[in-house]
Amino acid sequence: MTIPIQIFLALSIAYMLFQKIRFSEFYRMLFFLPYITPAVAVSVVFRTIFNPRKTSLANQVLSGFGVTELPKWLLEKKPVLTLLFGQQIDSFNQWLTNTGANWQFDGLWLGPSLALVVAAIFGIWTFTGYNVIIFLAGLGGISNNVYEAADIDGATNFEKFWHITIPLLAPVTFYLTILGFIGALQAFTHVFVMKTPAVGRAMDVASIHIFDTFYKSNNFSKAAAESILLFVVILLITIIQNRILGRKALDG
Repeated sequence: MTIPIQIFLALSIAYMLFQKIRFSEFYRMLFFLPYITPAVAVSVVFRTIFNPRKTSLANQVLSGFGVTELPKWLLEKKPVLTLLFGQQIDSFNQWLTNTGANWQFDGLWLGPSLALVVAAIFGIWTFTGYNVIIFLAGLGGISNNVYEAADIDGATNFEKFWHITIPLLAPVTFYLTILGFIGALQAFTHVFVMKTPAVGRAMDVASIHIFDTFYKSNNFSKAAAESILLFVVILLITIIQNRILGRKALDG
């Protein structure tokens, strides 16, 4: 949920900051600050921003756009699609039942809970700045001669970005994608701080589940086995990504 948005935002921001603009160094520092800010402190701030009360910052913004039914944010365990299209989904499921289908549009198909989406927003806000810095380093490694040759051929700015910048940044994008998957699968601190009892297990990610098995259930052997399983899953995903995307990205 977070990795494509992080990559897209980071590449867009890095490309803009790489241009000759005033105060570019200040903006680079500003975007990098979330990455070095203590996760626990920022998680508490996010809990305040996405408080279910009408006076919270998130609900005040929605009120400004005319939204009357304000969400509960971190107290909401219902899936996002249910909140947005509840009646339409019920009608669709009823139609499936009438047609004799054994399948219903529910469970995983309805997407994550709204509380988990808030945690995902935290991840995007935190790691986009780090990705920006890495992309800026990659942009600095692209020779100006390539762009000058494209200018001679009459290429537009969009054509240079699409046919030169993005392909030459493929190794950087691959590296950030690998790091993003590993970080997403290991997410713990901010989810643990922002999780509330009201959402039940709607915010349980792998690390939270392992922690609960170890700390709350005192089932140390099962927690150890789950940790090894998580490591194996991360390793397999990394190997698959390296086989499918790695060679193509590194070979250009």
